[in-house]
Amino acid sequence: LPKSYIENLRNTLSDGEYRTLVLGHWEWSADENCLVKYTDVSNMFGKEVRQGSKWYLSVDVAFASDKCLIAVWNDNDVIEIVEVSKGVKPEDMIKELMTKYNVPEKQIVIDVVGAGLYLKNYFPKAYGFNAGGKVIGKEPFEHLKTQTYIKLATYISEGSIRIHSQNFREDIATECMQLIKLPAELIGGKIKMISKKQIKQNIGHSPDFLDVLSMKMVFELKSGYKISF
Repeated sequence: LPKSYIENLRNTLSDGEYRTLVLGHWEWSADENCLVKYTDVSNMFGKEVRQGSKWYLSVDVAFASDKCLIAVWNDNDVIEIVEVSKGVKPEDMIKELMTKYNVPEKQIVIDVVGAGLYLKNYFPKAYGFNAGGKVIGKEPFEHLKTQTYIKLATYISEGSIRIHSQNFREDIATECMQLIKLPAELIGGKIKMISKKQIKQNIGHSPDFLDVLSMKMVFELKSGYKISF
């Protein structure tokens, strides 16, 4: 189908209808707990660049089957997203982007679970992101990844995130629509999102762009911003 037709469906169908009728995810109903609207996701793109005061890098180092991504942030504007090519060392690309954008090492967040653990040796002042680790503060999230996912969803809904790289727009939009909270009866006293396994089943691949965007939220959480949910 023409891209313009798909885009029109995204703007006119509900989130559940889009996932069912366009993506073919028949197990989803229209009243599920998606935390963002597609219009809010779409509105992240094509906006003017704001002049922020701080630069950040978020780094999702992946295994061979997934993407290795680095997002460059100016406050909450994503200036570019770099997919590290095979054969290029992530530490070299990080250093290159640090120099290009004058990013302090302490304003880098790196996924240290699995493939990215070794990078902390190169960037000891960077924030080591442990997806299954302890949350920031005392709010009842299942783990840090859930907390950053919900934080990102809050920012998207508020219009606080702007993405100026158009290279991966469709992938980013598809993955952001997987910001889905489990119903209250399933959370067992903790706030939980659908699992990464479920997201992979929904979209057919790992949510690498969603992960690299959400990781930056640790800096927002550490600044004392309260999540509304």
